[in-house]
Amino acid sequence: MEPRPNGQADWESQATSIRVVLADLVRLGGLLQETGSQFPGPLVTLHLRSGQRLTGRPLDLREVPREGTFLALGVDGPRMPARDISFVELGGIEALTVHDLKALSAVREHLQRGDPLSGLELTRALVTLSGHLRELLGKQVSAEVEPAPKADEAALAAWRGLALRALERTMAELVELVPDEAAQADVAAKLDRLVVCRLEDAPLELRERALRLDPDRLADLPDAELRAALNRAL
Repeated sequence: MEPRPNGQADWESQATSIRVVLADLVRLGGLLQETGSQFPGPLVTLHLRSGQRLTGRPLDLREVPREGTFLALGVDGPRMPARDISFVELGGIEALTVHDLKALSAVREHLQRGDPLSGLELTRALVTLSGHLRELLGKQVSAEVEPAPKADEAALAAWRGLALRALERTMAELVELVPDEAAQADVAAKLDRLVVCRLEDAPLELRERALRLDPDRLADLPDAELRAALNRAL
């Protein structure tokens, strides 16, 4: 979902469906978990048609064929993965309360820029991302970061954080681009590498089977525009 300049998503200022809000919060929580962030995941209260209430942190939203769409809700603390999880059918939710929008804006801002990283932290994250890409596309796709030119260690650490954030956002959008095996095969045929580097005049470009990403340009690019750029490239 496209964030506004002040760090809000559209649903924070205009009415939309419970499914859209929960999908956005699951995405945010997943990014926090992947980056090892100390920010707690988004907190919600589900108001069920039965009259019960459940408060927790959305972990996953998944459609089960012939059964419905289900939410996994962590119910025992601020961190993920939770020790206790409730599974709730989306059709059983009558209303949704999202708690502490100010904290949520801070989470979005944090995820937009990323944290400075050491070289070892980035290397480990790239191995994990490459594994996720292999699972998603059914082939080995490397994730690489070219070093920032002529930078001191502080600048390099910031560059690594931006680079990882750019890769994570791109990975999240790639998941949406390949909903079935046909789309997976189409993207896999075009892609061998994700490469973070400096680009002259675009946030991303596909060249020689490598999807090249400029982390500075991507940092300020709304999700909807990133999605559109990936659709054009792939």
